[in-house]
Amino acid sequence: VFDLSQPLALTEVEFKTTSNTLYLRLDPTSEAQFAANAGAPDGVEWQVNATVEVEGEGDIPVIAIDAGHGGVDPGAVRGAIMEKDITLVVAQELRDALLASGRYRVAMIREADTFVTLRDRVRLARTAGASVLLSLHANTTEVGVARGTAVYNLSESASDAETAAIVEFENRSDLLSGVDLEGEEDLIAEILVDMAQRETNLLSETLGALLADNFTTLLDQGASSRHRWAGFRVLKAPDIPSVLIELGFMSSSRDLENLQSDEWRAALNGQIIHTLDEWFIKMAESRALMRN
Repeated sequence: VFDLSQPLALTEVEFKTTSNTLYLRLDPTSEAQFAANAGAPDGVEWQVNATVEVEGEGDIPVIAIDAGHGGVDPGAVRGAIMEKDITLVVAQELRDALLASGRYRVAMIREADTFVTLRDRVRLARTAGASVLLSLHANTTEVGVARGTAVYNLSESASDAETAAIVEFENRSDLLSGVDLEGEEDLIAEILVDMAQRETNLLSETLGALLADNFTTLLDQGASSRHRWAGFRVLKAPDIPSVLIELGFMSSSRDLENLQSDEWRAALNGQIIHTLDEWFIKMAESRALMRN
C-alpha cells in the first residue's frame, strides 16, 4: 500500500527472481485516470467467506483438490500461459476422474478464476471433511534446465510457527476432528495440536513418497520425480494429510508441452488415483494391525 500525495499510474513492473528485486515505475496521471485504474481488474473475483460443496455420494473418502493460485494471483507466467489456468484445468479433470472411479467424493477449493487465501484453502478442506488435501502447482526457474514433477511434504521445522498460530485461534473446537480445545490452557492445546501434526505428517509423507515413486516409474519418461520437504503453508493442516504436487516446470518446453497435453494430464491423474487407492489400502492395513 502506497500513500500518494498526487495521482500516479503504474507504468512499469519488473521482478527478478534471481535477485528477489521488484522494480516499479509510477508516473503522474489525471485524477480521472487514477480513479478508473483503481481496484481489481475487471473480471477478477475475490473469493471471500467461501464455502465448498462436496461432490459425490456415499460414505467414501473426500479428496480436497486445491488448484494453486487464482484471481489476482496468476502464479508462474510463461508468455500467455499462466499457472493458475493450468492448475485449474488439471484440478477439474482430476475431479471428474475421481468421481468416475466411484471410490471418492471431491471438494474443489476453487472452481473458477478466484483468489483464495492460503489459510482459507486449509479451512475449506477441513469444513468439507477431507481425508486428503492435494495442492496442485507448476514450477518455473530462470536458472538451469530443470524439468519433471516434484511432490512436497511439510518440513518438520516449518510447522512450529504454524502450531503456535493455530493455538491462538479464537475458536479451536473443530481443529482436531472433534477434539474440543475450548477452555484448555494454551500449552496443553499446543501439545495436542503438535501430536496431531506429527501423526498427520507421517501419513502425508507416506502418500508423498508413493506419489513420487509412481510418477517416476510410470509417467515422467526419464525425468526423475522428486520427493521434497518445504514449509508450504497450505500443507500445515494438523488433521488432514496434505501434499503439494509440482506438475512440472513451465520454464521447460517439454514440461510445458506436457502440461498442455490432454493425454499427459490423463496419465497424471490416473497415477494420482492409483496412488490414492494404494495409500488408503496401506492406511487400512496399518489401522488393522494397530487394533490387533
